Amino acid sequence: MINIKERPVVFTAEEVNAVLAGDKTQHRIIIENTKDTQCLFNGDWRYDGRDFLDDRGGMPDPKGAHYVERLESSEGEERQYTEDYRCIGHCPFGAIGDRLWVQEQHYRHPDQRYWLTTKPHYFADGHLTLNDRHDAGLLQEYCAVDTPRWASRLLLEITDIRIERVTDITHNDSVAEYCFNFGEKRQQSIPPLTGFAKYWIEKHGNNAWRSNPWIWVIEFKVIKEGLL
Repeated sequence: MINIKERPVVFTAEEVNAVLAGDKTQHRIIIENTKDTQCLFNGDWRYDGRDFLDDRGGMPDPKGAHYVERLESSEGEERQYTEDYRCIGHCPFGAIGDRLWVQEQHYRHPDQRYWLTTKPHYFADGHLTLNDRHDAGLLQEYCAVDTPRWASRLLLEITDIRIERVTDITHNDSVAEYCFNFGEKRQQSIPPLTGFAKYWIEKHGNNAWRSNPWIWVIEFKVIKEGLL
């Protein structure tokens, strides 16, 4: 029996709307410097995928571990990749086939007794007023990370995971991120790659593009919309 796990993932209101419209099918997350991934922050590496074979010709890791290969430094010659492999462990958001339930900024009733009878209102759906619903004054604002599982309306299935540098993104991948059509950029005619770069800097800071961090690239499909 396949053990499918569910984990939370935070999306902005713009990202949620892009997913709901069927436009966003990829999501990029910076890889944190941990005991497993620290090699990425010291030296040159390339991603070798999940299908790593050991020296004995063993089978690919069945649990979805990810591996990188070190680039050999040399002077006056073209640098070559070595046989120095490192396992950087598993993506903290899961493996292919696992699911992500989306956390997003929202309003909900602060009293748990009313959760089953009072649905949340999501920032992605627009500003909340008394003209929209009679109980608007009773709802309290919550940031995305405070979204409980029951209040998540989007369930995603991971279809692929890889790692790369953020500036390695291709034109097709930037289209799948759909960031060129967020917010004010919707009014501009800019290439998807430019839109993604602007979005990344706005989200992570002025140096976020220049520092070119390693990232998890998660591809997904929607398997459920609406409250459970």
